Amino acid sequence: VFTLMFPGSHVNAAKVAIIGEGPDGGPVPGNDYLWHVSSWKDFVLEARFRIKGGNSGIQYRSRRADDGEAIGYQADLDAQNSYTGMLYESRGRGIAVPRGEMAILAGDGSRQEVGFHPDAEKAVKPLSDGDWHQMRIIARGNSVRHEIDGIPVCSFTDAAADPVSEGKFGLQIHGGGPMRIEWKSIQARSWQPIDGDPVKDCARITQRPVENQPQWIWAPGATPENQIIELVRTFNVENQQQPVEAALTMSGDNHFVAYLDDEEILRGDNWEKPSRTIIGQLSSGPHQLRVECRNDGGPAGLAGVLAWTTAAGNEVMIVTDDRWQLVEDNTEKAIEIKGPVSSSTAPWGDIGLTPGGSVTRWSLPEGFHAEVLHQVDPKDGSWVCIALEGPGRFITSPQRGALKRVVIEDEAITVTDCANFGDAQGLLLVDGDLWVHVAGHRKDRGGLWILSDPDGDGFFDQEKRLSAMGPGGEHGVHALVRGPDGFVWTVVGNHIDVPESLLTRDRYRNWQEDLVVERIWDPNGHAVGHLAPAGQILRIDPDTLEWERVAGGLRNSYDLAFHHDGSLFTYDADMEWDIGTPWYRSPRVVEVVSGGEAGWRGGDAKWPDGVPDAVLPSVETNLSSPTGVSSGLEGNFPGRWRHAIYIADWAYGRILAYFPREEGAGWRGSVEPFAAAAAFNVADMVFGHDGALYGVTGGRGTASTMFRIRADMDSRPLLDAPTSSLGARARALRRHLETGHLAARETLLGLAWRHLGNPDRSISYAARLTIEQLPVSIWRNLVLTDLGSSTRIGLLALARVGEQTDRDVLLEKLCDLPAPAGRRQILEELRIATVAIARRGDPAGATRQRLLARFDSLFPAGDLAIDRLCGDLLARLRAPALSQRVIHWLTEEADGVGGLAALRLLRFTPRDEQQNAQVATALKVIRERKGGHSLRGFVDHIARELDDGSGLLTVPDLAPPVMP
Repeated sequence: VFTLMFPGSHVNAAKVAIIGEGPDGGPVPGNDYLWHVSSWKDFVLEARFRIKGGNSGIQYRSRRADDGEAIGYQADLDAQNSYTGMLYESRGRGIAVPRGEMAILAGDGSRQEVGFHPDAEKAVKPLSDGDWHQMRIIARGNSVRHEIDGIPVCSFTDAAADPVSEGKFGLQIHGGGPMRIEWKSIQARSWQPIDGDPVKDCARITQRPVENQPQWIWAPGATPENQIIELVRTFNVENQQQPVEAALTMSGDNHFVAYLDDEEILRGDNWEKPSRTIIGQLSSGPHQLRVECRNDGGPAGLAGVLAWTTAAGNEVMIVTDDRWQLVEDNTEKAIEIKGPVSSSTAPWGDIGLTPGGSVTRWSLPEGFHAEVLHQVDPKDGSWVCIALEGPGRFITSPQRGALKRVVIEDEAITVTDCANFGDAQGLLLVDGDLWVHVAGHRKDRGGLWILSDPDGDGFFDQEKRLSAMGPGGEHGVHALVRGPDGFVWTVVGNHIDVPESLLTRDRYRNWQEDLVVERIWDPNGHAVGHLAPAGQILRIDPDTLEWERVAGGLRNSYDLAFHHDGSLFTYDADMEWDIGTPWYRSPRVVEVVSGGEAGWRGGDAKWPDGVPDAVLPSVETNLSSPTGVSSGLEGNFPGRWRHAIYIADWAYGRILAYFPREEGAGWRGSVEPFAAAAAFNVADMVFGHDGALYGVTGGRGTASTMFRIRADMDSRPLLDAPTSSLGARARALRRHLETGHLAARETLLGLAWRHLGNPDRSISYAARLTIEQLPVSIWRNLVLTDLGSSTRIGLLALARVGEQTDRDVLLEKLCDLPAPAGRRQILEELRIATVAIARRGDPAGATRQRLLARFDSLFPAGDLAIDRLCGDLLARLRAPALSQRVIHWLTEEADGVGGLAALRLLRFTPRDEQQNAQVATALKVIRERKGGHSLRGFVDHIARELDDGSGLLTVPDLAPPVMP
């Protein structure tokens, strides 16, 4: 359990509690520290921060010197990111371990490098964006690790004769020029075995990472329609006695033709799908790669990589970067870098541009070994799905093409066709039959099929269709897994309309969009028109073939995994085009519970985290493209690794490990890197009978591999499951309440009512759904007469399922309640009013005035979730003088996500000429913000709505800025 540090830093999730800066915002006279009174030994510390100018840091295992200075370890922070994340020892060894290193630190200050953190530089790049970030420090014995936003950036083992093992926490402000450091949500807890050794249990590479990724490049300046340019790059192939085979992968917005030494080798006309070719004979000596490019209009760019392996086994990559030249009038000129292809926030998003070669440069924790078992022949397709058939036997599917059987015997691998079916994004062997989720149109083969092999020849040639679903594509039908209940569980994406006629049972009910103001759809057309229930979790009884819907409100989860005590998890992500908007939500692991609502809605209508009728994420990650999910309980990984859930990230080439910890009847936890490599676009994975983790890379036409990750048997002891009798009792209570989710059970009314106000959100959630299944007539009066802790959630249930005549009555009851105590109750009350009005219409005049009196003073609160809900509600209720407060919010936070939230809200408030001028000034700042592909489109859409004809808010014809 975490202990909140530095009282006051948790007053509000968005307000700043601790600020360090110089007098009157000027220079800082000297180093200063804010110390916590307690002393800690082995711990995990987490703190949210943002920094502008200067230098700061977190002291740990430290003490205050007589002269006021600090003595001990410091996790450094600086606005220029020169030192951020490194280990600095105050009054000791100084700069001890630089960022990116894993080292053994000697008492004299020397160090031995034992590995490197490959994503350390990536972790610190966003720190200047003005948003909040997290520093995490894990200390156990003489080993320590620093993380930023969940990414390890520095780790060390202190090998001094008497290393410091205990001390205090302190927040530093460094003497020097003007600066500002802000801290919030500072918390610590004791180290637990599931946290692992900070160094040994941390993924690393053995060679210093080299930054060499393709960039989007183009001619400097504006990009007019039908612009034609020529880009060139000269390079050498050195010391090769025989020509080498090279792979060229390239994408151009909108068209390109590539020439190697004036011979055409590749062309492309669809930037969303990179073009690829193999160059069979690339000889030693100088070469020129020349590309003719044409842009139809809007953003323009070229990105590519030419890769080959030398006779010595070294990989060489020629990428689009600043070494390319623009050719104009036979003169070579500098090009403009538009951003890396790995950025999901460039105008193009992440398009899966990879070298197309072998997986290389593995990053793994100590004691693990990874290998590529099979390089897939291009004629066998780009593999996206894998299922275990038996010991050493797997079924795989390309994104387009027939199913394959892979047999591994004495390290030899054979691949054969095993069915006339294919295009699967879900495969599962069930009692000898093969269940296949085909990602196609419902009018074709899209949907769920059972394939049988009645003659036992190894070819599945008997077909039975269970469902017709899907428009096809990547937001359709997905994984199939067998649950401990014997059911087959599956997940479908947000472009699927599950036929209601298919469902025999339904736990996910009473869903609506719940809008009180008009929605803005994605200006680039993504998911336009797709409504709740969006992505869903379903299960099928393999005996009766009856379908049941379990949960919904997801976006596009791909896979599922059962873990401790039968708990079910999935990995979901928002559209990266929305990055920089207030409605963007980080990728998240979600526990799938009965009737679970994840809160995804199209456009700007996504629900903020924390509303009481949506489940909270179990953990959030940084940018990811979620694919496979597997439970470590299915394998034989040692120690803590057995208790992890492994989640794959296709776009950034990695597998993360999520370590869930009990939180009441639910789970919360932490994520850390497990495996990563170059060209490692993991599509799916499964544990084999030997306990190793098998998987496939591929998708979107990329080169595919089949890989295996094994644990070297070592002396690490088995670790007990991170569960407790208290947690087991809480989960048992929740599941007992969930027995009332399919059909009304009046016998559960008393129990459910008592637990509506349970401080454990998971139990309260289950109790509310049980109440909602009962006739409203038998519990309405309980809600309207109760004065206890159950009242607010009871009012929410009544707002969701009550009748039209209940609206004003429940809203009046809401206004009679004592003032909300804390953030959770504020969000509950705002959600009650929102749901009641969205589903039943505007309240009567007197009720409206009471609602305004209750909520008007809350806005703005400095909490984005509260302000989004409260702002929309006040706009719907036509709150007086709202525009003045919204414009103040806009001008104060124009350079952050709050500015766009305020700008959006101005669509519903009147403004005078002076206020329009203020809006125009803030709009210039907002337009300079960097973010996802749709950020500028949202801004311009709102500006057009706000334009009063004066020209102040006219949308300029400028290329959108992109996040570097």
